[in-house]
Amino acid sequence: MINKAKFLEIWRPLLQRFRMPTQEQLDIDFDRLRVYEPEILARAVENLLQNHRSADYPTFGEIFDAIEQVFQQRPMTNIDDEKGTTACRFCHDTGLSVPYPNPQNDAHYCDCEKGRKRRAGHLTYRKTGDVKKARIAYEEA
Repeated sequence: MINKAKFLEIWRPLLQRFRMPTQEQLDIDFDRLRVYEPEILARAVENLLQNHRSADYPTFGEIFDAIEQVFQQRPMTNIDDEKGTTACRFCHDTGLSVPYPNPQNDAHYCDCEKGRKRRAGHLTYRKTGDVKKARIAYEEA
């Protein structure tokens, strides 16, 4: 996952071009988007800078649409180096899916390989509290 400093570095062009959002809105966007790779977020920022015509900061729906467009442009024949599997269309290789509409702001584990790994690691950590055992469960899932 991405840290907040890296997120703000990627997000800086949006903050400079559009009206500054509230700190609360920025924190919410960070919490929702930190599961994405920095390259995906950077391409989404480029997409928003090109296509968002309003002077207001983009809504989360517009941001998520830009991320969806980035993933649609990404070739789905991309193969992971180690496993030989293709990218997941539902969670965008994060292992987490966020249903929409989502008033509770809940995320669910995806049924893809990465989601199963995340679920196994998380459940092991909750049971044992041991990071090493959780990492082993993640790798074995």
